[in-house]
Amino acid sequence: MKDLKKYFYTYLINKGNADGYIFKTLMGHQIPIGGTRNEILSTQRAIIVGDAAGLADPITGEGIYYGLRSGQFAAEVIQRSFNRGYLDSHEYSKQINDEIIDDFKCAGYLAKVLYNLSFNSYNLCRKIDKINESFLKVVTGEYTYKDIFYRIPIKYFF
Repeated sequence: MKDLKKYFYTYLINKGNADGYIFKTLMGHQIPIGGTRNEILSTQRAIIVGDAAGLADPITGEGIYYGLRSGQFAAEVIQRSFNRGYLDSHEYSKQINDEIIDDFKCAGYLAKVLYNLSFNSYNLCRKIDKINESFLKVVTGEYTYKDIFYRIPIKYFF
């Protein structure tokens, strides 16, 4: 879009959020995808959730679910810290690694196959019901990527 800054500024004015604000620069930023193993996601004073923690799906780029889920984990850790009297800064990171990042690791392997063989993977997903159904179950929350990683025979990909 040629006039993106103008449209964005007009949007803010219409919403009443641009009183006296002057845009000098306006640029987008990439959202980190797939999280990172062993990354420090919490300290004694802060807990990083959602996109800021790199919790976006490696295949779809979706991050709302992971933002909400990591927020739930953070709230649970904070509640337990009030009960204990101190914050275990590693507890949140461990929970994210165990429940989200491990699944992202499997999704990352699947993403490499899907994106490196895009035409072939499209045809596979279109023709093989088991692959189609498995991905739909991930989207609906019935399966994790780890579940389908181990359920779909590797022969379909090679």
